[in-house]
Parts: sequence; structure tokens; C-alpha cells
Amino acid sequence: MTAISAVAVVVLGKNSPRTIDVLRTLAHLHNISWLASQSAILSRLTCKDVACVVIADDLEEASSLDLLRHIRQHKPDVPIYLVTETDAMADAVAGMRLGAAAAIEIPPCYELLRDCVSKALDGVPDSKPRLARCEP
Repeated sequence: MTAISAVAVVVLGKNSPRTIDVLRTLAHLHNISWLASQSAILSRLTCKDVACVVIADDLEEASSLDLLRHIRQHKPDVPIYLVTETDAMADAVAGMRLGAAAAIEIPPCYELLRDCVSKALDGVPDSKPRLARCEP
């Protein structure tokens, strides 16, 4: 299968330790856009080259779950990976109910996030949603 030229849109709040962890985790990929405002997200989602969305953290104007709900409405076929804090099970479950492809704890599930995004960039995202809890 030929890899598609796509961008994983990383949606996050500025200067967040979790966001920095996500960006470091995905640093080996060359096609990442870091967007930190809701208006930038909306304009970026109109492009057809979006392979997946990683919601790394809340924005000032919207929570992660609000962003997930909004993105799911506009891009129903794009996998969305919701990054949660360790032991934030309520957020993870809510994200899955809203259509996240995976809810991934950061830390410690760095490798799983990297694998999910790499698969989406290759055009083969995971077929079943998952709650990801990794041992530190």
C-alpha cells in the first residue's frame, strides 16, 4: 500500500507539558501541524490531506471533548486520538463515546501514540476503538 501524503493535526493548548510530550513523541514524523486555536483548526480541517487528528490538550476556548465533538461532526472519517492524563478514565470513556479512535494516556503510552499516528499516515488506521492504558 502506498503511503498517502497527509498531515496529523495536533490540537493543543500552548505551553502544556502534555502537549510538549506529544510533540516530542511525534517528532520523528515530518508531516505534523501544531494548531493552538479553534479558528486554525476549523480552517485546517477543510483540507483533504488530514490523515488523523491528535487532541493533546484543551484549548483556552474549548475543552478536549468539545474539540472532539466538533471535529467528529466535520470530519467523520478521520481518526481522532484523544490524549488523556494518567488515570483520567472518565475523559477517556467520554472521548470514546464521542467517536475517538483511541484514548491514550500520556505518560506512559508514547509508543502506542506513535504507532497509531504512523498507521493513520500510512492509510491503515486501527479498525477498532481502544482505551489505551500502559504500564509506566
